[in-house]
Amino acid sequence: MNKPILKHGNSYSQNEQLSKEGKYISIPFKFLDVVETERQREIREIINKYNYMRSDDEVELTMDAINEMCNDREVKISEPFNGVPRAYNIDFGDIEAYITITDEYWGQGNYDYSISLDGIIVKDNVSNERVVEVATWLDEAFNG
Repeated sequence: MNKPILKHGNSYSQNEQLSKEGKYISIPFKFLDVVETERQREIREIINKYNYMRSDDEVELTMDAINEMCNDREVKISEPFNGVPRAYNIDFGDIEAYITITDEYWGQGNYDYSISLDGIIVKDNVSNERVVEVATWLDEAFNG
């Protein structure tokens, strides 16, 4: 597999529209107001076999792995600032993985620091084998 390209992520509304077109599959659950196709459920089933959420100390390791495993050196995953989540797309050509990083401080020493796969954008006619190939790549990035 060629190295994917790392890009700045879509907005929520872009992903919602792609979902309505049947091209975006939110992970691990679907958008509430979207009628889901059988193909979207099938792809979610494949992707959900893996764990794509890391928190605390594992976030930086996962960011480093993704930066190393991606081809584009213009965009690098980095920590969010001021509690504003950052979104990135990992572009595999026919599939894009939508990644979100959050760093929220709740006060009194409590915070949430995490990186997660929040969705997959799939172009038409992508085989299950290709979905598994991308899922395996993501598993390597998230879980080593």
